[in-house]
Amino acid sequence: MALPFEKQNRWEMRHAIGYNTGAGFNSTATGGGDTASLIDTVALQRGGDRDFVGRQVLFYIAGSNVSAGQQSWVTSFDGTAKDATLTPVVDGAVAAADSYEMWKGITIEQINSMINDAIKKASKKCYIDAIDDTIYTIRDVNQYSMPST
Repeated sequence: MALPFEKQNRWEMRHAIGYNTGAGFNSTATGGGDTASLIDTVALQRGGDRDFVGRQVLFYIAGSNVSAGQQSWVTSFDGTAKDATLTPVVDGAVAAADSYEMWKGITIEQINSMINDAIKKASKKCYIDAIDDTIYTIRDVNQYSMPST
């Protein structure tokens, strides 16, 4: 069961957006590569030699070598080996079990900006500051303490 919007983290929101729009997906590398090579024989299995070129990649969980938050672009793809060449190279060799997102037609920065905008718009409707400035008096009390704010 999906979490309500307000309980989702940014990764879960991006995952839902990617799934619902078809613009992005999450996966895990299945083979060891190097700093410029991402091998995934599961998620990339239907791709031909040019199918994944131009997509943006974000490694979102720190793997054995690649730091979380590393971003790159697929500049070439070998459909036989299911090997995506990354430019710029990431900070460590991509290993099996490194988790990543891959986006087509939209950047991760644009997705994050849309999420921020949605949160701001929802906040204006959901979170309303209520200030009670009503003064009450109590019979037989001659001195009251005033709040500092």
